[in-house]
Amino acid sequence: MFTFVVLCGLLVFAYQYTLKDCFWWECVSDRNFRILDWELPVFLFPEDANLSHISPSSEGAGEIERGSQSIHWNSGNGIARYEIKRYPTIKKAKGDSRI
Repeated sequence: MFTFVVLCGLLVFAYQYTLKDCFWWECVSDRNFRILDWELPVFLFPEDANLSHISPSSEGAGEIERGSQSIHWNSGNGIARYEIKRYPTIKKAKGDSRI
């Protein structure tokens, strides 16, 4: 009986890791927001700032979704780029050297 319980437990762990590439304590929980909800507000920048809307990026490296926003001010002499990424696991988020 003990062997059966251990084998069932191992099967459940193997299924979780195969399906999600993580164990329960490593997986990122489902969120009720999208990257498009995290656009930077204009009041954070100088009055002459020109903000683009955040837009999804087409290429990625294992993210669930990613996006970027560009901000220019002072006739183009000031520039900021904002990137946001959502990963399916903590392990994959830590593995991105650009974080």
